[in-house]
Amino acid sequence: MAEGQGVGRKGRGVIRWLVTSALLLLATPVAVVAQQPIAAAADKQELAAQVARITNSEEVTRIQTRKLLAETLPKTMADNAEFVEMERDSPGLIKAVVEATAPLITESTIRQLPLLWARLAPIFTRTFTAEELRALLDFYTSPAGARLLKTMAGGADFSASLSNTMASGGSTLTTQHARAAALAGGVEVARSASPEDLAALQAFANSAAGIKMRAIADEVREATVAWGNEPDPALDAQIEKTVEAVVTKFAGMSKQ
Repeated sequence: MAEGQGVGRKGRGVIRWLVTSALLLLATPVAVVAQQPIAAAADKQELAAQVARITNSEEVTRIQTRKLLAETLPKTMADNAEFVEMERDSPGLIKAVVEATAPLITESTIRQLPLLWARLAPIFTRTFTAEELRALLDFYTSPAGARLLKTMAGGADFSASLSNTMASGGSTLTTQHARAAALAGGVEVARSASPEDLAALQAFANSAAGIKMRAIADEVREATVAWGNEPDPALDAQIEKTVEAVVTKFAGMSKQ
């Protein structure tokens, strides 16, 4: 069933966008900072790898995945004419498809995280000094930084992007979509974070590391979107098989 398979592919693409620098959107934009042209030492590369892993952790990924699959995707499909027709013909089909494919999409995304970390680490290595990388780690591993990362992940909103993508018949999303989703996450931080956490965020955003992180936000997003949009034939085959099983089950129920 083409429509059902498309649901899985679009969902996969969205949740694999982990917008690592989105946390800094609350701060005022600054000019791009010149990046270091010379390769760093091994210890600096390891620090950069740690930053990539912490800002794109399994925990943060699962938060975004749960929101997309449990909230955003079903609501978006409910507003799509094709899926409305499918649901009218087979009540409960869309919910069953999402629930059946969600574990496949989630675990595939988690397994692919090391590839994302490997792509982001060189960006961090050439951009930051070792001292600045330690400052990033100090912030993101602090209680305030950890809470803000989770709030940002839970507040990211891909509904408009996903709706436009479905309407156009596409299966990939863009850096512009990721930027809009990150902005929604920033709004959620501003709305729900404590004054103490907001003060910590502001102090970090004004630091040398914070300014540089904000400056490379689009580069990080581009790398993340490219990773998320890459084809995954094995996962697509799993999704297709799973969707076919669900559709066959509903077809059998309708004949009873």
